Amino acid sequence: MDNQERASREKVSLIFGSFCAILGGLGYLLLGFAHGDMPSEPDQALQHVAHHTNWQLIHISTIFSVFLWVVAFISLAFSINKRASAWFLSRLSVVSIMIGVTLFAVDYSIDGYSFPALAKAYEAASPTEKEMIYGAFYALFSELGATFPLYISFMLGLPFLLAGMAVVFSKRYPAWIGWIATLCGLGNFIAGVTMFIDHPVVPEDMVFGGFGLLLNLWLVIIGILMWQQARKIQV
Repeated sequence: MDNQERASREKVSLIFGSFCAILGGLGYLLLGFAHGDMPSEPDQALQHVAHHTNWQLIHISTIFSVFLWVVAFISLAFSINKRASAWFLSRLSVVSIMIGVTLFAVDYSIDGYSFPALAKAYEAASPTEKEMIYGAFYALFSELGATFPLYISFMLGLPFLLAGMAVVFSKRYPAWIGWIATLCGLGNFIAGVTMFIDHPVVPEDMVFGGFGLLLNLWLVIIGILMWQQARKIQV
């Protein structure tokens, strides 16, 4: 492959990656507001789902948004220079985001499809049937208590921690943008791990309203920076 062809491929990768980062970051952020906070108590969660409009559409759209993150992370990794530490960390971030998005897709598929079906059945059921349906909802709700902290760790935490460090070491992008992802990613990784072992040390509001909000904005900013890098490439 000659230099011109390599430059052309890098330009296309950066443009496509920047588009995915911006759209994915903004999409997840806006859909998160539309989704609202899921109550931690099963009976309240059942009522929340039952009276929520466009629940399925919000969930499948959010899954699509985070799949765009995967593309963005791959493009960012390929734009990182060949410095050993930066190259290795960027590849690890891609592996982590793939694991995290898979966990998220499983969690959100069950949440998005099964919960509203059970909620509608519960409202139309007789008192005897309500108890059985509530039991099924409670079982699913409890099972998702395991995938929830895992996708926080491996989708909202570790990938950003690794990608942020890669950006800092690469010297291609401003170091400050790398440190934002590193610190927020570390916060979410700790949050997810400690939730999973049932000793949370980071409030859930901080996961989504603090670190999570900043990381979605980080995706938009890194997308803009990738676009700027693409414009510098002469083909």
